[in-house]
Amino acid sequence: MFHVTVGLDVASGWWEYQRLSRGSREERRALEAGHPARVYANWNEVTARIIRGGLPALDIVVGLIRAAEDDEAVMVVGAGPLEDLLNKHGNALVDDVEREAARNPRFRLALTGAWLAHGMLDPDVERRLSQWTSVRGLPGHGGNG
Repeated sequence: MFHVTVGLDVASGWWEYQRLSRGSREERRALEAGHPARVYANWNEVTARIIRGGLPALDIVVGLIRAAEDDEAVMVVGAGPLEDLLNKHGNALVDDVEREAARNPRFRLALTGAWLAHGMLDPDVERRLSQWTSVRGLPGHGGNG
C-alpha cells in the first residue's frame, strides 16, 4: 500500500491553476506567462509526476482527489491526471489502482471520468480497469466504439 504524500500546497496550487485557467482573460494570460509562480510550479509538479509514473504519481492523484471540493471536481481529476496516468502507466500500476478503488469511493468516482485508449494497455490490464473506466475504440464501452 502507498501513502498520500502530496503536500497540501501542491494540491491547492493545482486546484488554483484549474480555477485560473477558467478565469478572466487577464488571469488566463498571466497563467500562460507562468504567474502566479507558485501555482504554475505546482501544476508543473503534478504534470511531471504523472509523466514519470509510479507510486508517486498515483499518490499525487489520490491527493488531488482528497482535496477536491465536490464530485464534479473529483471528475476533473479523473478526466485529467488520472486518465493520463492510466494511459501511460496503467500496466505498471493496475494492482495499486485496484486496491485504491476497492477502498476509496472518491477514487472509484474519478475512475469513471477516465477514458482509456483501446490497445494502449495490455489486454488484461485494459479489461481489469474497464470495470470503472470507459475504453475509447472498444465496442460497448463508449467513445469511438
